[in-house]
Amino acid sequence: MSNRDRISAGDLLDRKAEQLARRHNRRLDEMSQVALQPKTGRAPGWLLPQPALVLASVLVAVLIYWALPGADRNTTTPAPQVATIPDWVLDEQVPLEILEAPEFYRWLADQMTNETAHQG
Repeated sequence: MSNRDRISAGDLLDRKAEQLARRHNRRLDEMSQVALQPKTGRAPGWLLPQPALVLASVLVAVLIYWALPGADRNTTTPAPQVATIPDWVLDEQVPLEILEAPEFYRWLADQMTNETAHQG
């Protein structure tokens, strides 16, 4: 090869830079044409960013509202009224047969009803 046929490194880099610039410009032109073409299909309304942002904001607000304890919200449930069981029922001397008999509990309910009637 003669010296004339040889290309200097600077010339080679310049040629490669020009090739890359042409490719880059061609791709930019293609992307610009695609961007400027009218859209044929349209995304559903719920996929648009504004409604999705509003929905997400509402959900966050509701979660914060329920997560934080509020002074005006009554979160405690009233305790059910528990009948007072006489001390002798809790005694270990009471036979197990009496405690397991349904008649005993009916009798106990009648006794408690009678006691509350006499007190009130």
